Amino acid sequence: LGGGGGWLRAEDAADLLASASLPFVASVTAQSRDEVRRAGERLGYPVVLKVVGPEILHKSDVGGVVLDLHSEAELVEAYDGLTARLGTRMTGALVQPMVADGVELMVGATQDPSFGPVVVCGLGGTLVELLHDVSARVVPLTDVDAREMLDELKGAALLRGYRGAPPSDIDALARALLDASALLEVCPEIQEMDMNPVKLMPRGLRIVDARVRVDRRPHVSRARRITYA
Repeated sequence: LGGGGGWLRAEDAADLLASASLPFVASVTAQSRDEVRRAGERLGYPVVLKVVGPEILHKSDVGGVVLDLHSEAELVEAYDGLTARLGTRMTGALVQPMVADGVELMVGATQDPSFGPVVVCGLGGTLVELLHDVSARVVPLTDVDAREMLDELKGAALLRGYRGAPPSDIDALARALLDASALLEVCPEIQEMDMNPVKLMPRGLRIVDARVRVDRRPHVSRARRITYA
């Protein structure tokens, strides 16, 4: 956080979230075909391959995510395809275990010019901007705030189990919102945080991708929460 402003490297963002007990899926950064091979062997198949590059903020927008790779040959072929197509925009790759199950969500934060840090949560993962199913609260969150945020989502029924699907671990999602709130309080350098998608499962959740933007000049809000007795 003290290294300057801008978007954190993928591995630094993952370390930051892990320090706040936000469960980022195991990830290995690779910068060559050999490193990609070793990452797949280390993690076990199936895996996901994702592009890494300072100019690439939304990996899916550039076709930079290849899912469900079941062998070393498939993984290397996917890596060669990304490097050929993206060229110098690609500075590396991220290899992760495939997380197929779970309801896709987004958990994030932004700095409001009047109210300071705000935590947001939405259904849809990569489709969250299309669905516009989002709730928000000003930091610091309470456990009541976290539950209210989830109840406000139009698709809240999906979290409780819909048409025979098992209910999701809503307690784990509420804890993630509280952990995100605590992280923003401890680290005012964070200007923007986007954990997307977050896979919420019947037991626990996994953060599949995340990006964090920081500034060495912490934001100081011009307003504060007022509590009436």
